[in-house]
Amino acid sequence: MVFIQWFFYMGYRIKIYCVGRRHPSYLSEALQSFEKRLKGSCSFEWIILKTDKDLIEKLSGKSYYCFEVLGKEYTSVQFSKFICAKAHWNFVIGGALGIPSEVKKGAKGEISFSKFTFPHEMVRLLVLEQIYRAFEIEKNSPYHK
Repeated sequence: MVFIQWFFYMGYRIKIYCVGRRHPSYLSEALQSFEKRLKGSCSFEWIILKTDKDLIEKLSGKSYYCFEVLGKEYTSVQFSKFICAKAHWNFVIGGALGIPSEVKKGAKGEISFSKFTFPHEMVRLLVLEQIYRAFEIEKNSPYHK
């Protein structure tokens, strides 16, 4: 088991780019819980930017996927296979006005959680939980039943 945890931590690096404020207080505890759980599976970093312009500049030259309502939908098992197939990931969550078209055009793909629209702060929690779930599925843990 120690080898598996070391392999996951050493092998996966995930960055999530967001536009907006720091995490709202009502979500901070839940986000911190998943951040702590992920420490055994990957290196993880939030990059929270103030404006769309900052986002565009920061993503320049990077490979990334956007979380977007019209993106491809995955089951949790499919998402696990998707995320565990590559070691380094950059994901983008838009701000209150969504993801700028320039950012969408540069994306490798778009991923959707649902046809529903969610507050961008809430999407942060959904993304983090699904990333955690993906690694737990890969480890065959009882978290995902």
